[in-house]
Amino acid sequence: MPDSNYLAAVEKAGVDVLYVLTGKRIRPDATLVHPNGNIELEVKSTQGHGAGSHALDDLTPIDVYAVEAAAGGGRLNREQGRIGTLAFRRDWLASLGIRPSKAKILRVCGDSMEPTIRDGAIVLVDEDRKSPDRNFIYAFLEGEELRLKRLDLVQGKILTISSDNPAYPAEVRVGAEINDLTILGRVVWTACRLGEPPTLTSHERTELILDE
Repeated sequence: MPDSNYLAAVEKAGVDVLYVLTGKRIRPDATLVHPNGNIELEVKSTQGHGAGSHALDDLTPIDVYAVEAAAGGGRLNREQGRIGTLAFRRDWLASLGIRPSKAKILRVCGDSMEPTIRDGAIVLVDEDRKSPDRNFIYAFLEGEELRLKRLDLVQGKILTISSDNPAYPAEVRVGAEINDLTILGRVVWTACRLGEPPTLTSHERTELILDE
């Protein structure tokens, strides 16, 4: 079952949350179908939608790919087929300066970008933004490895590759090594399902109650 944070994130992007949970639509223009983790776009009639709903014309599909960008040491990807689409509101994408034709959704594997991006999360990548500056998070290829890291190009000569998880040391590429990277785009949005809460001992639960 998706958690509340995940549902809030996808609802903000214009997704029919009730359909994700129950398979029932609360408005005729709802577009998200989410069977067994596969994301598909289903076109429905847009007539008669009321206040608070989004007409189909207000939504646009973004392709989802069966690849996992590695937020870790790097993950070799050979399956790069499109597996479906996820619908986003056009005005929301426009507010971020994103062209739908230049966006894609990837799944993340690894914990090196936690807590910002969790293992198993999905990310929206803007392919128009490929300049590695100001330490933003990018999806990029290095050799045959699809990776997800913060990139910063210093004086056009030194590229730093860093993680948000302090357990992973920063990397540096200099000179011709920089040319080995192919930047696919900047990560501009993420959503995830939270894991199970930590199991507390009876002593720890007692301490929490006393602290309150």
